[in-house]
Amino acid sequence: MIPGLIRPLVLGRRRPPLAAALGMLAGAWLGVSLPSLPPAGTGILAVTTAAGIVKRAPAAAGLAAGFGRALQAGGGIVSQRREGPQATDGWITMSLRTVAERPGRFVLTGTTRGPGGREQRIRLNWYLRGPLADPPRAGERWRLRAVLRQPRGTLNPGAWDYEGYLFRHGVGRVGYVRKDPGNRRLAGARGLQRWRSELSLAIARAAGSPIAAAVLPALATGHRGNLSAADWELLSVTGTAHLVAISGLHVGLVGLMGYVLGLWILAGLRFPGALARSDGARLIALTAATGYAALAGFSVPSRRALVMLCAWTLAGFLRRRPRGGDILGLAAIAILLFDPLAILDKGFWMSFAAVATLLAVAAGRPRGGGVLSLQMGLWAGLLVPTGAVFGRVSLLAPLANLLAVPVFSLFVVPVTLAGVLFYPAIPALADILWRGAGLAVSLLFGLLELSTAALPSAVDVAGPAGLSLWVGALAAVLGLSPAARFGKVAALGAVLLVLAARPAPPAPGAFRVTVLDVGQGLSVIVQTHRHAMVYDAGPGWQGGDAGRFSVLPVLRHAGVRKLDTLLISHPDRDHAGGGMTVARRFGSAARLGAVPGEPAAPCVRGQRWIWDEVRFDIWHPAEDDGPASDNDRSCVLLVSHAGGATLVPGDVGARVEARLLSDLADVAVDLMIVPHHGSRTSSSEPFVAAASARWAVFAAAVGNRWRFPDPGVAARWRASGAGTWMTGREGALTFEFPPGDPPRLVAVERARRCRYWRSCGSGRARP
Repeated sequence: MIPGLIRPLVLGRRRPPLAAALGMLAGAWLGVSLPSLPPAGTGILAVTTAAGIVKRAPAAAGLAAGFGRALQAGGGIVSQRREGPQATDGWITMSLRTVAERPGRFVLTGTTRGPGGREQRIRLNWYLRGPLADPPRAGERWRLRAVLRQPRGTLNPGAWDYEGYLFRHGVGRVGYVRKDPGNRRLAGARGLQRWRSELSLAIARAAGSPIAAAVLPALATGHRGNLSAADWELLSVTGTAHLVAISGLHVGLVGLMGYVLGLWILAGLRFPGALARSDGARLIALTAATGYAALAGFSVPSRRALVMLCAWTLAGFLRRRPRGGDILGLAAIAILLFDPLAILDKGFWMSFAAVATLLAVAAGRPRGGGVLSLQMGLWAGLLVPTGAVFGRVSLLAPLANLLAVPVFSLFVVPVTLAGVLFYPAIPALADILWRGAGLAVSLLFGLLELSTAALPSAVDVAGPAGLSLWVGALAAVLGLSPAARFGKVAALGAVLLVLAARPAPPAPGAFRVTVLDVGQGLSVIVQTHRHAMVYDAGPGWQGGDAGRFSVLPVLRHAGVRKLDTLLISHPDRDHAGGGMTVARRFGSAARLGAVPGEPAAPCVRGQRWIWDEVRFDIWHPAEDDGPASDNDRSCVLLVSHAGGATLVPGDVGARVEARLLSDLADVAVDLMIVPHHGSRTSSSEPFVAAASARWAVFAAAVGNRWRFPDPGVAARWRASGAGTWMTGREGALTFEFPPGDPPRLVAVERARRCRYWRSCGSGRARP
């Protein structure tokens, strides 16, 4: 397929590469979006069809090829996951591909032999109580006692899709390493993997500051495991995250350095002929860029840059000037043919969107246009893709990149890579170079921190989706195109409208309840027409919490820009773990209950407030409750209006439930968030009978160690007539309570986003 597309490219004829690339993008996206796998052989048939029609219909050929290759790649991963039992506990031999160090643990990815004898990619967490004397490194082989299971993660609207991430990277099993004296290294790293690992450690030691020790290895080897959550937050709000990911910019920069160096060397050698020297320099540039991309692990953006560099080199040999769009299209085709699941990679979309925008900006920029105009054009063109991918748009990006890009391009990256070249022969000189680059990084990040403190940095967007995304992207392209100068203002207006669009809030007098999927824990979001609150913020763990990964993304997706109240029912980690993260993000929100690290008003029975004709009542605890466990002192919240009610009782047990019976006599509860995740210590028979709920939701993870919900408790709720749902099995659940109509369940996240490669839940209440 590719040779047939290259020929017109370099010969200057009409361009099928761009048409084929667009078709391939659509086909690959369709291939990963199916709810179920088509019959075996469909992928092969589609690829064969593509090869037969590529000359006559490049767009249709691209569509068939993308669809077929996506099915082939995705079907192979699914078949591996289905081999053998759901979970295993035993000894494995694992070849490590990547090792990421996190607080209290290592994250290992690599390959082992699956139950069917086929090589299988796995991902393990290795939890530690103290540092290892000789920690694992990429490229090593280990014998480990591990518990493996099929991949499963939380699923919430607008939040990170862990299952999608694992599927994109071909992971067939996940699990953790058991503590065992038999865990041991079988073989050390060899070749390029060993070199990358040693180089990352050497650079980190010489860098001079924690931020430099995190950034410089990322630039040299692609190892970004040392970057903290705070570092990523700073890069996100300033729009500079692309600088620490080995991207096409870095590969192109190395290629340019190689080209200039090649011209200088060949001129010194008195290489005959200017054209011959230019050709030789192109080969040196390509070699340098390929070596750098290999050192960085051949990320998607680096592969894109390499393909474009190859096309540029070939066109230079043939004395042609290929169109930028055709080269970009050829790069997309090459990547998707060999790695069709790259369609799920954020880096894929941002890399191609950035280059496409640069091409449009360069074509439409007037002569003499400066760097600032180029930077502003790039920022404007990427507004919609950035908002769609990250849910946030940086206001500082044009100014921050105006400073950061030259610093990185002209100093940090060249000096860091010079250190890499000198390290084998003159390590002392390499250390000096890395320390100098580290000083520049430290100063730059200090300036970025000052800028975020002094200026508005970023705004959250609901995230354009569906048709609005494509309308916004098209408007941006038209606004940047020289053929549409008359419509630049209108195009920019369309982009801003797409970014400003938010999901419709509940109607006046209505309320919406979203029970999040936060694993083993609880978080509930309640929205009225003009107000919003969070009840509990899910669990926390070393290095992260549900507030960051679930609650805040869901709020952003729902268009909630102001949180009125944060209520933490009690201080248990599975309820309060994400509370501090949410509190920091919404500093003006009122605090109730046990918000960690923040002054908060206590929950007291009798507290009441009304938002948009919706009533909020605290039923428990009473001031005279006396001694009680944290669970039994949970804040019990009733949200109600004339048409329906929701009760959120936290982790209260049967003793407190008995005290609530008199309240339940006066209220018809439609939605019950089952107390204590369905523990047998709660949901007493009188409480269940008095509630007479329409829906009973268990906030619990699949396969949790407490085995929530208890089978007897689940049966009790079903016997009462309630439809029972479990967040770990179904994902987030959204209920609407309109003022004049019966309440209704409007979204079951796993059913809504059903794909053949993930568990889709039941999509219905359990019988």
